[in-house]
Amino acid sequence: MPDRLVKIIIDRKSLKIKVLAVLIYQAGISYRKVRNLLECIEPFSHEALRKWYFRLKVYHRVIMVDETKVKPEDQWIYIWNAVKMSL
Repeated sequence: MPDRLVKIIIDRKSLKIKVLAVLIYQAGISYRKVRNLLECIEPFSHEALRKWYFRLKVYHRVIMVDETKVKPEDQWIYIWNAVKMSL
């Protein structure tokens, strides 16, 4: 049983590779092309990338921030507006 656990831990891909692959996929490149692009770093299947994408998609949050500088009288005032975007 312990030998099996060691094999499972060794076979896991690093989080950096998973995030990099998902980011490249989100740029508009297909699962298979991302796999072919990154297979020289660490081999994985296009199906694994699809699973990583749907697991990491849950944690993907976007907050848009806008900064505006206004001068109503003699003093500059900075106004920040933050909006949480739902995907």
